[in-house]
Amino acid sequence: MRKTGWIIALGLLLIGGIVAYLWYDRVRRTAETETGANDNTLQPRLELSRFDISDVGAESVKLNAYILIDNPLPVAFRAN
Repeated sequence: MRKTGWIIALGLLLIGGIVAYLWYDRVRRTAETETGANDNTLQPRLELSRFDISDVGAESVKLNAYILIDNPLPVAFRAN
C-alpha cells in the first residue's frame, strides 16, 4: 500500500510539472509576439528628458528635471 501511494504522488508531481511547463511555454510565446517599447516586453519606462540648472551657489544648486513616463501596463505607476 505504501509503495502505491508514492507512485501516485510521483505521477501527480510529474503531471503537474508537465502542465506547468506547457503553461509557461504558452505565456512565453505570447509575450514574444506582443509588441512593446522595450524589446517586445511590457515594462514601465521612466526617462530623463532634460534638466535645467539655475541658481548655482557655493553650497547649493537649483535643478529642475523633466521626465517622460511610459506605462503600457494596466496597473498604476507613480513616481515623485
